[in-house]
Amino acid sequence: MADIALTTAARVEVVIMDESVEGICQEDVTAGAPTTIVPSSTGAAKFVNSDANSGTAALKTVKCIATRTAKAGEALTGMKRGIMSGFDFSSQAYHAPIYVSDTVGRLADAQSATTILPVGRVEPAFSNLLGTAADKYLRVDISDLPDAT
Repeated sequence: MADIALTTAARVEVVIMDESVEGICQEDVTAGAPTTIVPSSTGAAKFVNSDANSGTAALKTVKCIATRTAKAGEALTGMKRGIMSGFDFSSQAYHAPIYVSDTVGRLADAQSATTILPVGRVEPAFSNLLGTAADKYLRVDISDLPDAT
């Protein structure tokens, strides 16, 4: 399993937003990070980083991908369905599945040994002139089905 890096530190671009979720961060979250939502003592749900290898069941879920970097206490929009750019998919094939990593708040090119948390696939798209190779974007598709383990 290899973690997926961003092409520009702490920055992704939303290309198409089909479905999103909004909330407040309980901890610092980096753009492009898989996040989940946990209840808080104030009753409002809060964003935290997902971790496929966590010992805490609540962190072994994924609800969305962070659209920007946000500090604890700041508002955040997370993408549930849509297309994002800004990830380094140079080692991944088109249509390759992308998962939540065993590294906190990171995506990976293979599923975790402990928890399978798919977030989407590498999507070919053309943003340059005709005749060039397709760019590789992330097609996010996170369902509300029970999380797989």
